[in-house]
Amino acid sequence: MQKVINFWQANRQILILNIVVVLVMMGMGMVGPILPLFGKTFGISTAMVGFLITSFGLARMVLDLPAGIISEKYGRRPVLIGGPFLLAIGSAFCALSVNYWQLVLSRVLQGAGSAFYTTAAMTAVADLSEATNRGRAMALYQGSILIGTGLGPALGGLVAGWFNSFRAPFFCFAVLGLLATIWVWLVLPETRQKTTSSAKTNLPSAAGAASSELNIWSLMRNSNFLLAGLVTFSVFFMRAGAQMELIPLIGAERLGLGMEQVGFSLTLAALANLAVLSTAGYLADHYGRKIVITPANIISGLALITFTFSQNYILFLLGNCLYGIASGLGGTTPAAYATDIVPRSMYGQAMGLFRTFGDVGFVVAPVLLGWLVDAWGYDVALWFNALLMVASALAFGLWAQETTFHRRKRKQPE
Repeated sequence: MQKVINFWQANRQILILNIVVVLVMMGMGMVGPILPLFGKTFGISTAMVGFLITSFGLARMVLDLPAGIISEKYGRRPVLIGGPFLLAIGSAFCALSVNYWQLVLSRVLQGAGSAFYTTAAMTAVADLSEATNRGRAMALYQGSILIGTGLGPALGGLVAGWFNSFRAPFFCFAVLGLLATIWVWLVLPETRQKTTSSAKTNLPSAAGAASSELNIWSLMRNSNFLLAGLVTFSVFFMRAGAQMELIPLIGAERLGLGMEQVGFSLTLAALANLAVLSTAGYLADHYGRKIVITPANIISGLALITFTFSQNYILFLLGNCLYGIASGLGGTTPAAYATDIVPRSMYGQAMGLFRTFGDVGFVVAPVLLGWLVDAWGYDVALWFNALLMVASALAFGLWAQETTFHRRKRKQPE
């Protein structure tokens, strides 16, 4: 019990923030599986269902960077309050939509809310952590995402069945969004720290930027930040393309699995992901970011290839388990690395730009991999995604500089 109390005291603000994350991600999980079915009730094609999903990502991609700039200028609290509130309003409008285009516009509003909430949440985690514990802080954040998205689909199915309506989960998401808004308003303090002109960046000196004069354009020219962005692009590409699109379709169409079996396999991947997050954070904090990012993302690519050989349900489950472990080890550490190499005065902008890299991958992947499947089949699409993962990991491993400053400092005698 004392360990639990000590853990709460040491991580109180991050845990308060993570409660917001759980509430919001639970809502997203509730409506995710329902959305395509709800869209079909308007008599639309499968391509239009795809656009319904993509519209959310497009709004988020466009607004990630502005959200970061606003959070840096006005603080994290206003953005963390406004994000869930927009999600709540957008969810209510989704539930009340009477035609397809109303539903699309409501999804755009949801995407805007998600951009503000996710960017400010990641920035707040950066505020509340130091280089010596940032990997574990990001792992806690990712764990709360997994808890929310893990609980959401089951609850969404129950709510939709109970009320016999696809609209009911969207109303529930609206309630969860309002609860998250109230929770931030009442409990979470401002996390932005005052900075001075002498604030220093943690960027390795050889990269070429060494002061708080760093700005968005210099970040775009900085090889270390771009390499971290490339990695997160490939991670989001894999999540939206392989995890959310190809793997479920392979299970259903190639192996003839039922939705319960496909759902269980994805849950297994999420559990494997959650199980290794604390290990990933510990390794990243004690041995460096690169030693986690490079091998984990190479293994993620190799895990995708195993699905080309999955001839039965057991192999399919093993592939999901390997994928979950690898993606859990490598998925959150790039954010810690990106935070390491910028000054505190730029956390908001940097996290907004960093998330933009990821959301570009989120938007592009379903369309590109879907086209590859239609043209050449699942195996080619999986190999393409796997090669992208391996190439980005190798590029990062070969050319990105390790942010080992805090480990060197810790070893110096007092």
